[in-house]
Amino acid sequence: EAEELQAQELEIAKRVLGVENPDTLVSMGKLAEMYSQQGRLKEAEELQAQELEIAKRVLGAEHADMPIIMGGLAETYTRLGRWQDAERLMEKVVENRKRALGAEHPETLACLDVLALISGRRGRWKEAEELRTKDEEVCKVAAGMENLALT
Repeated sequence: EAEELQAQELEIAKRVLGVENPDTLVSMGKLAEMYSQQGRLKEAEELQAQELEIAKRVLGAEHADMPIIMGGLAETYTRLGRWQDAERLMEKVVENRKRALGAEHPETLACLDVLALISGRRGRWKEAEELRTKDEEVCKVAAGMENLALT
């Protein structure tokens, strides 16, 4: 029933607000998430890819919602076993987070960790290890700065 209501919300949003309205994109993302939770990954992927293309056009590549949209699609790609596509998208998410939040920000580090996991799943052990090492170094520096601030 929840899925049916979400699908209805999306159709109404498309009709009333238009397909390129940011609120319509939110509805699209919610329905894609429901599909993903139900294991309907192909449907989720199609909707997320559509959402991403519209968001790029309407919101722009640097909009704060773009890493969330790209990350959701990357997660779906991993669940579909499309590791190369997932890795490519997560690289963009990491770069976006670094520009917007900085290399030391917890969200950037979390995305870097996900990218390392994906690289490892692709058998790219050296790249995965380099990413993990970079992540650990930044965490150590950030922790050291916090300790300095406390003294």
